[in-house]
Amino acid sequence: MTTHHPRTRRAVLRASAVTGAAAAAAVVAVRGLAGSAVAGVPTASSRLALAATTGCATLTPEETQGPYWIDERLRRSDIRADSETGAVQGGVPLTLTIRLQDAGAGCAPQTGAYVDIWHCSAQGTYSDVSANGTVGQDWLRGYQVSDADGAVTFTTVYPGWYTGRTVHIHLRIRSSLDSSAVDFTSQIYFDDTVNDTVMASTAYRKSGTRTRNASDGIYDAVNQVTPVGSVAAGYTATFTALLDFGDGTAGSSGTTDSSTGTSGSSDSGSGGTALVRAELAGTTVAATGRGRVLQVRLRTRERLTGRVRLVRHDDVLAHRRWGWLTKGAHTLRLRVPRDVAAGPARVVLTLADRDGNVRTVRRRVDVPRA
Repeated sequence: MTTHHPRTRRAVLRASAVTGAAAAAAVVAVRGLAGSAVAGVPTASSRLALAATTGCATLTPEETQGPYWIDERLRRSDIRADSETGAVQGGVPLTLTIRLQDAGAGCAPQTGAYVDIWHCSAQGTYSDVSANGTVGQDWLRGYQVSDADGAVTFTTVYPGWYTGRTVHIHLRIRSSLDSSAVDFTSQIYFDDTVNDTVMASTAYRKSGTRTRNASDGIYDAVNQVTPVGSVAAGYTATFTALLDFGDGTAGSSGTTDSSTGTSGSSDSGSGGTALVRAELAGTTVAATGRGRVLQVRLRTRERLTGRVRLVRHDDVLAHRRWGWLTKGAHTLRLRVPRDVAAGPARVVLTLADRDGNVRTVRRRVDVPRA
């Protein structure tokens, strides 16, 4: 009698060589979508069969996003500093290159994808997290768009550790920032021999027992890299992510704010948006005798921290943070720089409460001439 064991999603993604129906299942597991049988468009099975013939059918395992994801929308290659204060995180330098390959196109480089990374400091804390006392800070977070070689390169510091987790970096890949046909999260791990060397250096020393790769319940050896270098000179590492991008294309589209129904707006967050008790009343950019000023009107029903960014395409035109806002009505004002051209833009308001719940609301505005 044959016993059939169900395959987990991760087991499917780990498959090193798959064809036919198994190939289709693996692609669907990554994308959550099956390829359509349209003339000129490869099906899921034919895409992965093509990848198998090129010897690159080991798809990157998808892993948990974790509790510390914040959609900061900071496009930058050097993520070591806080974008407002300029304070730089200490630690051993790390240059991390992430290469994206499309399993549905014979492992060709995937251009135009949005790649976010975020990780803890040398002492094991994350920015913009209430429990770490870092709300309003954004060091060791950022994203880039993959180039013609399917690559992005980040300058950061080697991550530290915290109780229960091995050394790791979080990774999120999207086909756009606002609405994605592809939205994939995973984690990158490092050889424990290198971890041992780095964790013995001054910036990383602390009490407690570090969790090693083999003891981490999330760790997957498929996602491990071995950095090259030294504590004195810094390390370099390259991670290759193989996904089926299918027909997902880069670009954004307007969504709907779930609380207001306003076209071209969106409302999202971590921990549940309903837990952050505030309402956005309106956003305008007005020309005054002293220049242009963005005004964000809101009412808070608890003490919250606030951050406002004015964004166009992938560029942050202006930003400002506010400390604890008391309960009541507020008008947050942000001066628009003189070199910002007139035209449509997007306001991104991020609110956080004492428990670490985060809510992000986006609204479109028109910037008048200076």
